Parts: sequence; structure tokens; C-alpha cells
Amino acid sequence: MVQKFLIKAVLSVVTVIIADQLLASVMFKTIADVIVVTLFLAIANTFVKPVLSILAFPINVMTLGLLPLILNTLIVLFISGLVEGFITGGFVGAFLFSLIISIGTFIWEMFV
Repeated sequence: MVQKFLIKAVLSVVTVIIADQLLASVMFKTIADVIVVTLFLAIANTFVKPVLSILAFPINVMTLGLLPLILNTLIVLFISGLVEGFITGGFVGAFLFSLIISIGTFIWEMFV
């Protein structure tokens, strides 16, 4: 169980680094910022996102399922405001960052 958690943690950090490398608008000052952002994303996705998803369910139905991407983007923008060494470059950068993170997480969740 601990081994699986550590594997997921490392894969999450790698996914964030890949997203950083793919997007010119997203920047981290240090590797510590990458780890902190990954930790904040994990906390937000565990506690905040489920509550927001339940509250926004009617809007999610009307937007045909696009709302989770917007929620992820807003969470990334919020985290970029908390972590000084994490720059998203605005809404579009945060949207693309959250999209890459979502795709990366989907891929590695199939194998772990």
C-alpha cells in the first residue's frame, strides 16, 4: 500500500514536470515548487473538487461534462496564487496545464 502511494506520488511529480516542459507559459522556479504544487493538487483533488463537483452538477449536465476541466483550471489558478514559484501565464496556461495533468493521470492510472 505504501509502495503504491509512493509510485503514484512520483508519477504525479513527473506528470507536473512534463506539463511544465510542454508549456512555455507554465514555469516553476525550483523543484521544491513542483513538489508543493503536486501536493496541493492532490489535496485539492481529494477534498475540494468532490464538493465543487456535487454543487455544480446541474451546470455539468448543461455543459455536457466540460465543467470538470474548468474546475481543474480554477484549482490550478488558485494554487498558482498560493505558490510563489509557480507561474501559469493566465487562464489559458492553467487550462492547458490541467488538461495535460488530467491526460497524464488518466494514462498512468491505467497501469498502477
